[in-house]
Amino acid sequence: MPPKQITSSHPRRRLPVGIYIIITLVFLLAEHELAFTEARHGEFIPAAEEYVRKVETGDMKRRFALSALGVLGFILLLQRRSRPLRINGALAWFVILFLIWAVASLSWAENVPLTVRRLVVLMMLSLGAGGVAASMSGREIVHMVFFCCTFYLLTGVTSEIALGNFLPLKTGYRFAGTFHPNHQGLNCAFVLLSSLILRWTETRHRRLYAAIGVTAVCFLILTKSRTAFTSAMATAGILWMVTSPVKHRITAILSTIIAVPIGVVLFETDFGKTMKHIFFLGRENPSAYTLTGRVPLWQQAIEYFDIRPFLGYGYQGFWTPERVDEVSSFQQWGIVQAHSGYIDMILSVGIIGCSIYLLMLALGVQRSWRFYRSSGSAVDLFAGSVICIGIFASFLESAFVLHSIYNFFSLAVLIFLAFTPIPRKSAAIPVPLSPCHTNPHVNGGTSQHPALRARRGT
Repeated sequence: MPPKQITSSHPRRRLPVGIYIIITLVFLLAEHELAFTEARHGEFIPAAEEYVRKVETGDMKRRFALSALGVLGFILLLQRRSRPLRINGALAWFVILFLIWAVASLSWAENVPLTVRRLVVLMMLSLGAGGVAASMSGREIVHMVFFCCTFYLLTGVTSEIALGNFLPLKTGYRFAGTFHPNHQGLNCAFVLLSSLILRWTETRHRRLYAAIGVTAVCFLILTKSRTAFTSAMATAGILWMVTSPVKHRITAILSTIIAVPIGVVLFETDFGKTMKHIFFLGRENPSAYTLTGRVPLWQQAIEYFDIRPFLGYGYQGFWTPERVDEVSSFQQWGIVQAHSGYIDMILSVGIIGCSIYLLMLALGVQRSWRFYRSSGSAVDLFAGSVICIGIFASFLESAFVLHSIYNFFSLAVLIFLAFTPIPRKSAAIPVPLSPCHTNPHVNGGTSQHPALRARRGT
């Protein structure tokens, strides 16, 4: 069973709700639009002309919101002057190296003004993420993600009901709220993962966290976002695997090995067709086999990649107004991103910058695991789960590499892991919430609080 523990490495001080509210409002102002709530039957993609206008002129309210985030982060960092962030391991150097490479890309950028604007936004996001990492514990970061994403989910449901667009039984319906359905799917995925961690580690409101997690799964399915659903399930599966006893892991692996060939045999049967329908979340159509138009887009993107393979076009400087219009015209739908985080990253900072980025993610997951092995608290796995869901989702979505709240979450946990020392095992005091739950990675899976051992007479 997953660990349900609280450790001394995550002090149970009062949650900084005021900061949560500010961050929630910042991204509500920067990213959310009622246009998505009012959209019907998949009309969620703006015309190419709208994308061109946004790239050319930007968005004033978004600039104001992200500037406020940068100011908040700067204030939080100033409050931490007596205890500054310190470099702890290779991850910190890779975070610094990636930021340096992004700034250096200005020297070879194709569109310098656009790259400058993108770098300013990156600076604001990094300041905000650094302030969060410096001022919050791992437990408080989990609560921050839970607070923000649950608020956005409730806002989305409320807005759709108010406008009469909440029609889950209608053919073609996708739950969007105030996001694009694919982004709302990622939002629901974060509600699920944060509620799962809080259900395992908090002493109060555990049934409420479980109920909210189940609700998030239901709305995740209603978004019909296959990328978000698959990423959430894969990440939740990894969480279960790393927190379960070895015999449970072996059973799961053997079951998967048996299930795969059976699935292949049944693929063309009626049962297989039903399972395909479920896998595609009811969106099985010819476009599903080209990943909803992504494959032709990627083929065109490769042509641009061949021109500047190693350095790219400057940090997030590839999608100029001219190129948005050109690619959108060729693909016959509005496009302002490659719909793959990795392709967008390569076009942005080249193979070199993308390699630094991938190594940074890998080191982040590895360091999160080291935190967990040392502290025994599932809270320390949350940072790794944020990175993992970004790794999976970035195959088909760009939300984690473009400037969004998910990019902010990723930066916050990476900076936290990079500049926070790993807690010593001697400082971690696992306190199971029930005598039947132990951490399989602490003392061979037999660790229990002395009071529990005394109660059992051991």
